[in-house]
Amino acid sequence: MKRITTLVLFTMIAAHSTLRAQDVVDLTHYKAEVVFDLARKSIQGIADLHVRHASNPLVLHLRDLNVAAVSCEGSALQYSQSNGEINITLARQPGPDDTLQLRIEYSGSPKSEEGPSSWGGCFFGP
Repeated sequence: MKRITTLVLFTMIAAHSTLRAQDVVDLTHYKAEVVFDLARKSIQGIADLHVRHASNPLVLHLRDLNVAAVSCEGSALQYSQSNGEINITLARQPGPDDTLQLRIEYSGSPKSEEGPSSWGGCFFGP
């Protein structure tokens, strides 16, 4: 029992230490349009997000997929992508009560994950 408790506490501390203040974002709307290409085992999608309390730059997580474009209310935004994160440079610093309408276009071949901390991933059948 002591080993399990120690492992759980270590995991909680490690996860907490990686959080940044800007990681707290209020996502009030999420719409995903995804097209699956079963032959190529790939996807192409558009995610429409309504976000409040966003910092600038806004950092979102997206693993194993490539971003093609990011826009806010129809205007293209600058972004960079590395290590499973998208760093989006907003046109202006949003106010505390502002809601941003973002669109992210992406594609790629998502991977499946295994293990105790897995979210599952994407599985293409035979």
